[in-house]
Amino acid sequence: MHRRIHRSVPPLFCAAVAFASGCLMLDRYVSRSPEDALAAEAIGQWATPGAPFLDGVSGRATVASVSPTGARAWEVAVVPPSGGGPMVWSLEFPEIDIHPVFPGPAFAPWLERRARELGMHDVIPEEVATEVRSGQILAVAEMEVRYGPADRTGRRTEERIAYLAPRTSGNDAEWRIQPVTRSAAALSEALETVTEDLIHRDDRVRRCMGSASPAGVPRSTQLDCVRKVLERQFGGS
Repeated sequence: MHRRIHRSVPPLFCAAVAFASGCLMLDRYVSRSPEDALAAEAIGQWATPGAPFLDGVSGRATVASVSPTGARAWEVAVVPPSGGGPMVWSLEFPEIDIHPVFPGPAFAPWLERRARELGMHDVIPEEVATEVRSGQILAVAEMEVRYGPADRTGRRTEERIAYLAPRTSGNDAEWRIQPVTRSAAALSEALETVTEDLIHRDDRVRRCMGSASPAGVPRSTQLDCVRKVLERQFGGS
């Protein structure tokens, strides 16, 4: 995203994700985009019938029903514990950025070094760097989440983080929405900082985008070109 993750703020990426030589193969998922799949996973976690809505933003009210209203947008009816008529909330994901990471010894230290050279002050915690090196984190998503009562004009916008992680069995992977921690925010900030630098200053990414100016290039194309360049650099690590 074009913003940092707010630290005060308190799916499947692929039906089957294949990893070969450390390379994140995004083109296996053909029925919907990775971003749409993550949004569907998030709505499944945050709007489960009978459970509190979105980490309890509607108080003790629980989800009664969920209805899609558009691309990555839903209306969620919640009912108070005392019963009575439901209140309808809106939930949408206006922007989702997915950043691949690469297992092995090279990528994590390169990422931190470049992020610090570009002005990032926080250090990526060692436990997170270890998860990246060992392949326990395969991608990081930054999600813009917008929600609020559907009958009001005001909406609250937050940013959340999700990790793509291998399942405990098999070759598939799954999205895991992360608690808001310094570790998750530091990794996400490093990826965002380096990604933006690559988009605006790396000749390999520019050639992939086919444009001297990133301003006219769709965000999905920008991120895909960064992914392709990093796969060539770190995919065999």
